[in-house]
Amino acid sequence: MDQTVCEGLYCADDRIDAESMVAALQRAGLGDWQVAPWRGGSAHGVGAEPPEGATIPADQAWRLARRVSRQAGAEVTPLLGRWWSDGAGGRGPCAIDDVAVARAAIGATGSGSGVRIGHPDTGFTEHPELREKGPALRDDLGLDLLDGDGSPLDPRELVGDWFDGHGTSTASVAAGVRVGCAPGAELVPIRMTRSVLLITQTRLAAAIEHAVDVGCKVVLLCLGGPPSARLRSVLDLARQHGVIVVAAAGNEVGLVAWPAAWPDVIGVAAVDYGGRAWRGTSRGPGVDIAAPGVAVPSAQWREGVATICESTGTSMAASLVAGAA
Repeated sequence: MDQTVCEGLYCADDRIDAESMVAALQRAGLGDWQVAPWRGGSAHGVGAEPPEGATIPADQAWRLARRVSRQAGAEVTPLLGRWWSDGAGGRGPCAIDDVAVARAAIGATGSGSGVRIGHPDTGFTEHPELREKGPALRDDLGLDLLDGDGSPLDPRELVGDWFDGHGTSTASVAAGVRVGCAPGAELVPIRMTRSVLLITQTRLAAAIEHAVDVGCKVVLLCLGGPPSARLRSVLDLARQHGVIVVAAAGNEVGLVAWPAAWPDVIGVAAVDYGGRAWRGTSRGPGVDIAAPGVAVPSAQWREGVATICESTGTSMAASLVAGAA
């Protein structure tokens, strides 16, 4: 990584179109910025780029975002980036604020060495952020409950016209070598779903049971659905073994999803770096803590190239908390 850059602003609120963004920028005194469609992972919205050659420090970018937010009547977030190399000659921009900001926001200290994190999700990919963990990437202890081939490797299937890679992204925030909250922690990937919206909790229960069996002391759950007696039983087992279970509260659904809603699971909501609640976070009695979940650096793939880009949601917040645990 080298030079810090500000790539612009974006708004993922579907109430804001290009015309609305132009008007908000003009009222905020940024009429020379260029507006264009924006896409980040599964999210869509409207983006705004500064004039060519403009250099905008991170603190100023956040102030500009707040100013435009007030004019737009919706949440506007800065895209803060650095140039990142994939280690194989590829080089490109990535939206990444200083990782230390996110770590400091939740009081994370140390590297996580000696801690084993179980991660039931879509599996992992050969992204350098994970593969460069070396022996600490414990895919040998992982499991595939989808294909039954033993390997938790995510085949990087397309969802529509884009590749999700949710397991890779969240794993990197928890324990990646560059952007991870606990880069020294062991990571046990468990491939058990293609979607984080679970209709049944059967595979998740089996995945948590496996994580307990292989000695994980933290289990990160960035997915959820309806309650289940089988899942409740396995969470009791985890508690008996002293396992800390961290779960995302949910995005854009209002109520807190299970398993985050249960009192013995650390349910995590999302806030921005200023401590303001992210508009899409679930809220309610099941939330135990809030952590940064807006524009969090994470491992992703862009047109087949490994890179680091921003991600937003309670999954990012939960991943940070799991790394700090």
